[in-house]
Amino acid sequence: NIFLKKNNQCLKDRCFGEDYDQVSRFVVKAIEISQKNGIISCVKHFPGLGDSDIDPHEETAKANYDMVLWEQREKKVFTEAINAGTDMIMSTHIHLPQLDNIIATGSEKIIKRLLRDTLGYDGLIITDDLLMKGASPLGIIGERAVASFKAGHDILLFGQDFDSAMIAYDYFCDAYSRGEITREQVTLSLNRIAGLKFKLGKSVML
Repeated sequence: NIFLKKNNQCLKDRCFGEDYDQVSRFVVKAIEISQKNGIISCVKHFPGLGDSDIDPHEETAKANYDMVLWEQREKKVFTEAINAGTDMIMSTHIHLPQLDNIIATGSEKIIKRLLRDTLGYDGLIITDDLLMKGASPLGIIGERAVASFKAGHDILLFGQDFDSAMIAYDYFCDAYSRGEITREQVTLSLNRIAGLKFKLGKSVML
């Protein structure tokens, strides 16, 4: 998280700094140290949460930066993280009207086109907690899960609410059965997950 607004309480004391070069150096070094010690690295919050003063735990974050500004700021750090080999990237529940009308979590433009295609990232993408109030524009919990997956996420996060996770799972399976989610999409995500688990020496079935 960079370009941190002073009244952004959500990210207070959770960032490496506000200078892009300094943040990039810290991010790259953190990833390198994680790799050396067998720790999974996860960079967040894509495409950038620092320009909002709204906590997505409470409501959907909002910011007005466009592609030009994003390329001058947030893109630099995420590009460095990808080049350094980050294992995962977490998105955030933010509405960026100059990029898409849909919040980032459910936006193919932001996840598939921007992160996958523009930045060339082929690693794991995980949502932030889908039970957060900031994810509510995507609908009920099952709808949030399906929308997030279709947007390009591989792992859907539900915090510690097992019952909600099972409701989302059932809804997801129904969406798969009716063809809303394709076998190819699921296979791609499972392969990414399997690749990371192989790296950790664990079976994908565990």
